[in-house]
Amino acid sequence: MKTVETTSSGLFSLPIDLVEEILMWLPSRSLARLRCTCRSWNELISSGGFVDRYLQNAAARHSAPAKLVLTPLSKRRARSFHAPMCCRDCPRIIGARPCRGLVLFCRPCALTYSVCNPSTGGVLHLPPCHSEWYMSSAGIGFDSATGKYKVVQLVDPSSPKVVGTQCRVLTVGDDPLGWREPLGEACTILQEDHAKEGGCIADVDPVFANGRLHWTLTPKFLVGDTPQGILAFSIGDESFVTVPLPPFASADLDVCSSSVCVATNVYLEHVRPSKLLPKNKEIFAPAGTVLAELDGCLCMVRDLRHRRNMDLNETTMFEIWKLGTYETGEWSLDYRIDLPRGYRAAERLVTPWLVMPLAYVGGDPASTGGQRRKAVLLATTAHEAHVYDLEAAVLHRVASMSDDESRSCDAAFYLDNSLRLTLYQESPVQMDGMEHDGGDAKLIGYSILNSEQN
Repeated sequence: MKTVETTSSGLFSLPIDLVEEILMWLPSRSLARLRCTCRSWNELISSGGFVDRYLQNAAARHSAPAKLVLTPLSKRRARSFHAPMCCRDCPRIIGARPCRGLVLFCRPCALTYSVCNPSTGGVLHLPPCHSEWYMSSAGIGFDSATGKYKVVQLVDPSSPKVVGTQCRVLTVGDDPLGWREPLGEACTILQEDHAKEGGCIADVDPVFANGRLHWTLTPKFLVGDTPQGILAFSIGDESFVTVPLPPFASADLDVCSSSVCVATNVYLEHVRPSKLLPKNKEIFAPAGTVLAELDGCLCMVRDLRHRRNMDLNETTMFEIWKLGTYETGEWSLDYRIDLPRGYRAAERLVTPWLVMPLAYVGGDPASTGGQRRKAVLLATTAHEAHVYDLEAAVLHRVASMSDDESRSCDAAFYLDNSLRLTLYQESPVQMDGMEHDGGDAKLIGYSILNSEQN
């Protein structure tokens, strides 16, 4: 049986299986220190098999997330797009869930990205992108076949010489070429005429699920004989496919004259304008219609907060729809968030620009015969986190930015699409070149039992 010497004097030795079992119960920050003690422990903790088992065990022990990661707002000034600006959105956390414990950060004013493991304090600064962009959207994903992490960026370049949306890929820590074009075939939808007019990606972060990064397309792609709404990028073969939308997506579109909407429609405050149609018409879609990953499945949130001609007695604010398979493109209703309009807590979900479900909490479906969980953890662009209890139909606030940080936000925070909160995940993942300075992340612990009922 293979053993590991536990001391330099060789007073005793332990079987490697027992050592691994002990290490499984240690926090990730302790594992990061133990990697420095001896070569054999470093090899063990760094191995793909150990990391996979550690993540599985950690998920089994903590069925409900107990911590969130917060990025504090910057108060410094910076220069971006050749003009001075308040760097309010630096650093910006990307995505509502970590990728095997790793979180992607962006500094828009410097056009740079970094990968952080909040559980160990490790930070890896990625190579610069070498070009300025007008609009961009990026996400991080994991290739289970190779054990590699990749950052994928979709860019609308600021240069008028470049047309269409560009895609760039970076294999984290193992790509001498730096940012490069994807290995798969070019995505035609990114180069089509209507993609060149104002871009094609909605201003929300992509979602990683089922080995793919998913972007929401702008509403103009829902118009026509073949409506399309979700663009999926495979981390493995680096190819694009489009995913059919739930049945509600086209029905929720609002097409009207922009001048009429501005004058009469409060719904306009919570929609994103898209391509200008003939006869001075524009397409609008509910802002809160976003993608999410829940229980390993790709989901889409239906925003029902600001429908025109809405019944005052209507209580449903959001629906969560789950994708069955990519082959069939079938979606099913998985969850509803119902709050009476007169309920004081409803305003906390009505006002923010986005409300993002982070995780189902309050029970393991495997232990309840596959029944749906009773509560969902939500993050909002008001920089708060809430737990909605389906059975009691109540909302509990479980985390919020401090008063000082909140005052530094724009007054119209409901127009902000940055969550600044993401789930925390214990993870021993370490990459060559990581610095252990804690990075830009801060941790917030919360308890559902001790949360504040709104």
